[in-house]
Amino acid sequence: MNYHHGNLEQVILDLGLASARKSGQAGLGVRKLAAQAGVTPGSIYRHFSNNEAIKAEISKLARESLAKRMISSLENLTDAKLRFRALLEAYLAFAFDEKNLYAVSTAACSEPTKTPDEYSVWAIVISAIEDLSQDGRLKTGTVASNADFVWASAQGYATLVNRNPDVVSLTAPEFVDHLVSAVVI
Repeated sequence: MNYHHGNLEQVILDLGLASARKSGQAGLGVRKLAAQAGVTPGSIYRHFSNNEAIKAEISKLARESLAKRMISSLENLTDAKLRFRALLEAYLAFAFDEKNLYAVSTAACSEPTKTPDEYSVWAIVISAIEDLSQDGRLKTGTVASNADFVWASAQGYATLVNRNPDVVSLTAPEFVDHLVSAVVI
């Protein structure tokens, strides 16, 4: 792709997201993205302070893609337990279908994003657990403690499966069953 005139920042974000899908963080270097856009690396620094700033923005876009998948999984579901299960299934499906993008979505970035996530995975998890709580269906603990437990469990499981699937004994559906039964009455 050769950039001529227009919004270079958006071009770099689009290229970065495509590169993240293909090769994870390895494709997010300034030189690689500049070459793909047909611009000098210096021109990218007019829009991003450094490589970490690019990574942070691409990570945000990856999280938003995950959040959108989770939101779409809720279509036509009204029962809090079924919604919670669907969110977990969508989270894991994204992690396994979009391995590289998922890794970028969970990457630690030393730079903040320019704006908050438009769609927040964390807010979706909190909302689902609040719904369970309002229905009197949480086994124990607070919404916050359950959200921490669910987040750590789902992210940990997805990361283990993606990095070393031979050490994981539970299938994704079994994992979801265990997590749902640990949280929901």
